[in-house]
Order: sequence, then structure tokens, then C-alpha cells
Amino acid sequence: SKKTKAVGRAERNAGRLFSKIPVTPNQWTALSLIFGGLGFSVSMLYKNLAASLVLFFAAFVLDYVDGAVARYTGRTTHIGAYIDGVSDRFVEAFIILGLMFYDIPDVLVDSNISLAMQLFLSTMTSYARAYADHKKIVVDQTKLREMGGLLERFERVFILLIATASSLYYGAILISYAVILLNFLAIVTVMQRILYAIRE
Repeated sequence: SKKTKAVGRAERNAGRLFSKIPVTPNQWTALSLIFGGLGFSVSMLYKNLAASLVLFFAAFVLDYVDGAVARYTGRTTHIGAYIDGVSDRFVEAFIILGLMFYDIPDVLVDSNISLAMQLFLSTMTSYARAYADHKKIVVDQTKLREMGGLLERFERVFILLIATASSLYYGAILISYAVILLNFLAIVTVMQRILYAIRE
């Protein structure tokens, strides 16, 4: 599809650009984790939303860069993919937990409960796929990779970061609404993956 080709072209361009820097894919992954941890630390210790947001955006970009560089340079490995996946979970958790230190308005339920739900559901979207592989319900790796769903991790984190950035100008209520939306979409995604696994 046109969307798939556009995504692939953007990734190749990023891989070509950042491969010129003498940093390995695993080092890019480590940098992403470091920036995510720094963003969480700023949130916890200083409650500076703008500063933590810059760090979280850097972690998000670097997380994209590591895979793009690995594929462009032909340095993809199973260990690298494993480390990248674990790092992704940590960075996403850093972002969600970091937001708990800010005064985010309650919508429907306590904002920290909504964020805790997002933390759980974001983990479940990955777990639904990983456990299908672990239990050999989906044995075809191509089909396993195709177990998409309504909202992947990249889109989920991107929406959360954009809502957080917008909240600096339009109020933190935007984060509350974004988290509620993401929770709903994550539930749908988990159910889609479970049903996909059962059908396969």
C-alpha cells in the first residue's frame, strides 16, 4: 500500500542519515533508554513538564533510529531486536509514570488510575502477541508480525507525546482525554490480537 511504502521510505532515509554517525544500533537503543530515564527523573524530581517532554521526545526519536539504522546497515540481530523490545517497554513506562507526577485533571476517573490503566494496557498489547508466539498458537512468524491491531506502540506513544506537548498551551485536560482515548483503543487492540490468535 501507499502508506506502507511511505513508512518504508521514511525509515530508509532515517537509516541512511543516522548510519553516518559512528553509533551502533544497540548504542542508539541505550541512548533511547537513557533519555527516557532522564525524562522520568525530571518529572519526578523537578516536575518540569516542558523539560521532561523534550527528553521523552528524544527517547522516542532514538527508539525509531535504532531499528532504522540496523535495517539500513544490515546489522539486525535477534539479540538486538530483543534488547530493543525490552527498551521500548521501559521508555513507554517512563513516559506514563512520569505523567503521574503532574497535576492532570480527572476525567471520569482519577487521572492516575487512567494512566495506570494505560501502563497495563500498553503492556497487554505486546503480551497478547508474545504469548501467542510462546504458546505456539501462531507459529508462522510472518503471521505473527501481521498481528497488528488498531493501535501499535509507535502511534500510541506519539499520540501521548503530542497531547502532552499541546497541553503546554491548551491545558493539561488534553492529556486526560488523550489517555482515555488511548485506553479505549488499547482495549480494542488487545481484543483484536486475541481473536487473531484464536482464529490462527
